[in-house]
Amino acid sequence: MPIGSFAELKSVPIDVESLMALRARYDVSAEAMFLRAVHVTDRSCAIVAAARNPSDEAEPIYRVDYTVPSRTWPLLIPQGTAIGPKTVLRESTAVGYTAKGTERWFRRLPPFRVECVGVPPYPGRRYPRVLSIITASEVESRSLPQIEVVRGDATNPRGDGHRVLAHVVNDKTPRWGGGFALEIRKKWPGAQKDFEDWAANHRRQFALGHSHAAELEPDLSIFHMIAQHGYGPAAKPRIRYSALRQCLQQLAEYAKAKNASVHMPRIGTGQAGGNWNVIEELIEDILLVAGVPVIVYLLPGDEVPRHSVQKELPLSA
Repeated sequence: MPIGSFAELKSVPIDVESLMALRARYDVSAEAMFLRAVHVTDRSCAIVAAARNPSDEAEPIYRVDYTVPSRTWPLLIPQGTAIGPKTVLRESTAVGYTAKGTERWFRRLPPFRVECVGVPPYPGRRYPRVLSIITASEVESRSLPQIEVVRGDATNPRGDGHRVLAHVVNDKTPRWGGGFALEIRKKWPGAQKDFEDWAANHRRQFALGHSHAAELEPDLSIFHMIAQHGYGPAAKPRIRYSALRQCLQQLAEYAKAKNASVHMPRIGTGQAGGNWNVIEELIEDILLVAGVPVIVYLLPGDEVPRHSVQKELPLSA
């Protein structure tokens, strides 16, 4: 399922009954829905897909095909790990059959809450594969920052320590136009000149997926991300999500090296025409997973992005 889809899964229970109801509602496979849910949720859980060994009739053994953790799930369950025979997975003997229980798969790990469902088997196999949602109350989840949404001016970033402004630019001209770029140019004229000089001296790097950082003030930098193809009116959005992903990975490394927070408007959604649900998920997958705090600035009257944490602060804060 595409990135940015079903963002509402952040706010629904991650249990087998809820996800199977959503699967039926949207007419998608159980596997697609489960994988999308674990990717989107902030809850500490994992999806485990397992299949029964065809030769084990009396004492069925299931082997892990894959495990997909949520962002906050800290444990690794390797491919090929054997589960069973005393497991609730053996109760999902047909496609759509569910089972639930608490059990301990491995001595070195705590007990799991397991909720599973049968899904179509491998070709030629009698028994279905089994998808499980696992959670563990005794497992300490990974602590990750969340996107904070405030009302104010991104050119006046808040907080202490080093701060980095994230800025999306196009790949055709180093001269900036309107929107956030214009506000940057007004406040820091030297930032425009610095970027033009860099683009002139690094023509191969002035391309999609590349970035350039510069200092604006003590403890304040700007990180230009070339993730927009061209400029001006266009029939299709000019944002390039693959390029943005590469740039955000570079931004994560830069911010971590400086122990910095990242500040931005809703990047890529203005002249670039991007979808905020997609961009927000990229930010979560890359910056938040790397432990980088992110603050998104909205102007008064702007709609609050759904599925983000809003922190209301006065404009002068």
